[in-house]
Amino acid sequence: MTWTAELVGHCLVEAFRRMPGFPIYAPGPNVLLPIGGEIGELDLIRLTALYLDRASVERVELLTWARAKAARRLREEARERGRDRGSQRRRVRATLERLATALNADGIAAPKVAATSMAEQR
Repeated sequence: MTWTAELVGHCLVEAFRRMPGFPIYAPGPNVLLPIGGEIGELDLIRLTALYLDRASVERVELLTWARAKAARRLREEARERGRDRGSQRRRVRATLERLATALNADGIAAPKVAATSMAEQR
């Protein structure tokens, strides 16, 4: 299975659903690419710092989106930040596609996620 934008988004949202208090801004250790095998959800959050600058607007927006979606607060989050949801959706989609491309290029194994699980998240 290969990474897609949908799969990256699904895995990030699931990570924040399971660990809602996981910090977005906290400094972390250096991130190493995994050697073979699937990566865990926490690893995926950490890998966003490798592929996107740790403090970049796109990374913060992506992780904020994933956390809000996990808590089912997308509208509220957009309203609080004064963001247009359509524009945010396009920016997040572009970032998810960029991450999927990078993960595939580095040969990082994608998890086997049931299509029904991804559909339920929408």
